[in-house]
Amino acid sequence: MKPITRTFVYFDLPGALFPEEIVRPVEDRDVSRLDIPEHVYAFRFFDVTSVETSTGEVLRGAAKNPSPRYIFGKVFTLDELKREHSDKGILISNIEQKKTQKAVLCPTGNWQALLEDDIVLEPRE
Repeated sequence: MKPITRTFVYFDLPGALFPEEIVRPVEDRDVSRLDIPEHVYAFRFFDVTSVETSTGEVLRGAAKNPSPRYIFGKVFTLDELKREHSDKGILISNIEQKKTQKAVLCPTGNWQALLEDDIVLEPRE
């Protein structure tokens, strides 16, 4: 009954109405070795500890040790958004309320608020 901790990656993809997600186990958190599905605009790692009981039942804990969110795209400051994308009023309003006051235009065409711990990566080719 020794606990086992495994690392997983959570991929974010655009969806028709809501973002979609894919979760996969990975060997480690090495971003350069990660097999990233097409259309992913962001991802993050986390760990899950599980233990098999004497009856064979597997108990899994909650996700823990989350990594920062890795996000593909180009960063825009609030001033740049207002100057270059003035037609994005709702986005600008949302970004004005965020601590970092920055947004990322992802290669998939969607915008994401840049959160304080996010790590921005160059868009994939």
